[in-house]
Amino acid sequence: MNKPLLWFLFNILMICNIKITEAQTAMAHEEVVFIDIWSEYAALSNLPKSHLPRRYFQIDMNVNTVDLARFIQAYPQFKTLKIDKNNRLAKHFSVQKTPTVISLKQGKVVNTYTPNTLVSLPNKEHLVITAEQLRLTSLQNSHFDFNQSDKHPTRLLFFSDALCPKHHLPDCVEKIKAHNHLDLNSKIEKLTIIKPFYVSIADAHTYKQQFYITHPVIFDKHNVLFRQFSVSELPYWVLLNNQGSVMYRGNTPPSKTLLHTPHYSNTHSD
Repeated sequence: MNKPLLWFLFNILMICNIKITEAQTAMAHEEVVFIDIWSEYAALSNLPKSHLPRRYFQIDMNVNTVDLARFIQAYPQFKTLKIDKNNRLAKHFSVQKTPTVISLKQGKVVNTYTPNTLVSLPNKEHLVITAEQLRLTSLQNSHFDFNQSDKHPTRLLFFSDALCPKHHLPDCVEKIKAHNHLDLNSKIEKLTIIKPFYVSIADAHTYKQQFYITHPVIFDKHNVLFRQFSVSELPYWVLLNNQGSVMYRGNTPPSKTLLHTPHYSNTHSD
């Protein structure tokens, strides 16, 4: 074998060895991150950055591969996310809450921390809500304006999730049925607001058909109404008077008395 060929092969072997060594070093020092995709208000997209390679694990609680696929489609940075079957790893590392970040060096824990400064929603959700964004269209192509400066019909908003039924949505089926059958004052507009957390407009249409909803359903594409009325749990009701002010809010429907009061003032508080 001639010398140039030997030198070429030697260089190839050296390059391969360097790459293998780099891969081994990377795996020798890494971070394991435990998350819960249902904790949407923890804004997982705002986890502190790290120079170390990360492996993401979903706690094994009320979740399946379809749920993970939806989440990863919305947040591609979590494409390596896997379910921690039977919470085997979480138990091994004594994980008590999510998210938890564990730094490992050669398989040994060198640091564990739980971020406590996560923003409540992704950065884009903190932009100022404009008047134009509050002009929304229902799945039935009806138009609704939620600006507070003008008079509108009194409205009962039911904030829901197209993923119902799921365990992270307590009693969602019963609450959807309750909203559908509420006996309202004839001057009150009944609406359902669907949140866009890794669901599509097609999912919202399926939700509408599944629960036989005949009143308008709005797909809140940019979380505008969820932000406008500070809704952070589901299912949830918000009653607005004709000035757009909140007359009632809660995880149970408004009382019959309130729903049949002919006029509403701006003095009601939670």
